Amino acid sequence: YETDSSFLREAEDEYIYRLARKITYENYVQGRQKRVAILSCGKNSGCWKTDGREVPWETPDAPVNVIHRRLATGSVVDQLNSHPFAELHTALTHNGETTNYRTMLNRVQQFNLTPLAQTDTAVASLKLHLLSQYLNYPFDALVESFSPTTGWKLTQLSPETRKRYERIQEVELESAPDGPYQYLCGRIDPCQRVIERLDIIDPSLLRPNVAMLYEDDESFVSIICSEKQGADAGMKELHRLGMIRTPIPNLIFTVDTGMLSRVFYDETGTIVRHEVLDKEGKPIFIPHGTFPRSEGESSCSFGEMAEMESNPLVFFRERLPRWSFEALRKALRALVERWPMEEAFGHLTKIYDRMPGWSAGEKDRGALSHLLLEEIERVLDRVGSSFDPERGMVRITHASAARLFPAPDGKRILVVDATGFRPEGINPLEVLSCFLDRAHQMGWRRFIVYRAAGQRGIGMGIGVGPTPDTVIDLFGSPGEYCGAFNMGARIRVHSHAQNFTGMVMHSGVLEIHGDVGKVTGYSAKGGEFNILGNVVDRGWVCAVSDPRSQGLVVNIVGTAFEHLCQALMGGSVLMLGLYRTPDGQLRRLPSPYRGAKILAGASAGEVIFFDPDRKLEEGQYQGCVERPIDEEKWEEITKRLLRLEELFGLGMEANGSLKIGIDGESRELTTEDFRLIRPRVELAGYH
Repeated sequence: YETDSSFLREAEDEYIYRLARKITYENYVQGRQKRVAILSCGKNSGCWKTDGREVPWETPDAPVNVIHRRLATGSVVDQLNSHPFAELHTALTHNGETTNYRTMLNRVQQFNLTPLAQTDTAVASLKLHLLSQYLNYPFDALVESFSPTTGWKLTQLSPETRKRYERIQEVELESAPDGPYQYLCGRIDPCQRVIERLDIIDPSLLRPNVAMLYEDDESFVSIICSEKQGADAGMKELHRLGMIRTPIPNLIFTVDTGMLSRVFYDETGTIVRHEVLDKEGKPIFIPHGTFPRSEGESSCSFGEMAEMESNPLVFFRERLPRWSFEALRKALRALVERWPMEEAFGHLTKIYDRMPGWSAGEKDRGALSHLLLEEIERVLDRVGSSFDPERGMVRITHASAARLFPAPDGKRILVVDATGFRPEGINPLEVLSCFLDRAHQMGWRRFIVYRAAGQRGIGMGIGVGPTPDTVIDLFGSPGEYCGAFNMGARIRVHSHAQNFTGMVMHSGVLEIHGDVGKVTGYSAKGGEFNILGNVVDRGWVCAVSDPRSQGLVVNIVGTAFEHLCQALMGGSVLMLGLYRTPDGQLRRLPSPYRGAKILAGASAGEVIFFDPDRKLEEGQYQGCVERPIDEEKWEEITKRLLRLEELFGLGMEANGSLKIGIDGESRELTTEDFRLIRPRVELAGYH
């Protein structure tokens, strides 16, 4: 040990760790009087726990933070049981549950490790410590030990990786957690001067997560939360503090199984490098462009203004690559000045929705989205709170909710600033979803909701009976259950949506300009879903296409992760498996569907995939069969594709034949490009 400094460091670490556990056990766990507990003992790291709604002290600056906001459930209510749990150079917080607690406990007890807190999360923290500190597992092996790759997904790996994972599973599979879980872990290597955040997700994605990655020339941000509004709030606060250039990142996605965010620092503590890796250790590229500068620009000329009036969408699309941010802002404000407010809002909204598919030159996409959203909010902030017959729009805030008056007619628009409304509850003056329902009862039929920040159930079950005359435009970050129990309303979400979107929907239209979360369309009876992005998992489980409604139709530009249309009893899903690159081009994913199971246990219904290279495998749709696409079905598919073009501007053209630009070239779409999958034996009933 005199010549091996690493051995001395390990011995010192082990002594400190055992001493900390001994003090906690004797003075907190074993004793009747809770005198003292050591929450953390690692180098350059700390763990804090408190009760209440606010942290009552100043915490030191840290590049990596893992945070949990409630006591552990399913265990004794004790402050020591609250998350995170820190061991030596690791800390772990947990969303979910571990039903095979005993097998994981047996694994760590092999190394004389026993939990000091009475919760499954404490055991998971010990397993992380075991694999990181004692066994020195690399990241992919660590993730595989918690979240094993099995079944069809295991067969898709290279022979070398598959053999490696199978060897890991021989040792770790029994103690891998089997419940729904999401582990957010902090890890530090003080000798190598590396700090990491490890994200480990259960293989079935039973616990939701939303990750955001941001990068500019000076800053790097990696955030992952259970719900998107949490990540949005973090980005907005960093932007308010001047630490980042825009609160809207260029990468927003769902982590599948594992992700590693890592920063390196020098001997002075200055961060010198960062990287983000997927489970297999491959770098995740974070796109970014140029950001707004302070210098001004000249306004649009008279000739340009005439062009803007003829076709605003084309006008902005053609000029966006060469315009500066300031020129774009001035052109947007000129547009607002030349049109009535309602028309100006419509043009701004369409530009905001279509811009991700346009060339933007070298400008940062997140900064562009933020600029557009600021201008939309600026226009809506100018709407008066009293009825103006010339504008036909009325603005309501949380403070003025009690002063809402009946709608003069069904054509007037109620603009609602969601700031301050609670995320859930039953008070119509405090809870956004209840307020919208109350406004509907007072005759309002057209709504614009902006600055949403996680409020749940927006548009959920609005009105009494069928509501085909109701339209809701939604900006911001809606919470779960958006559009659930819909009875006919058209709900346009101009961003990402979250879990349970459109659950038990009866009729109406949902238009989502982004991703949707878990269990979208669960038990839906009908309605039309149009989704630009991806679906996490368990979309349209137990859904039925009720002939008494408009029927169930789902159109998805992106893909789905797992368990698509499980136990489906009717309806039609069209999935293209496309995504947009940072320069706005459409490209195909490696496969139109990422999951292992399609239509598992389904008795009726169908899924149509855009799969010209036949990447979809029969093993993914066992119990189902591929059917030929006849002329009538092709006509239906064509109409649905043109519907997606109308809503999202995908670049399709229909001049005798249907063409679309994919992977940098124009492609004519034919029946041979699509695959129709149905249950092998369809039962009579709803279709």
